[in-house]
Amino acid sequence: MGTLEALALLDGSADLIQVALCASLFLFAVTLAASIWATRWAHGPVEAMMRRITAIPSRKKSS
Repeated sequence: MGTLEALALLDGSADLIQVALCASLFLFAVTLAASIWATRWAHGPVEAMMRRITAIPSRKKSS
């Protein structure tokens, strides 16, 4: 949303093609980031933070 606001695309000036392109790019980027994260770490960032706060040891991801 911040990027779309910075590009001034939230004022209704974007047509359907632009909106679909932005949504598709976002979906691709998030899917790629999640895939990379899942191959490197066993827990997501929020779970890792909560485990640190509550001092629950994290187990390595088994293959």
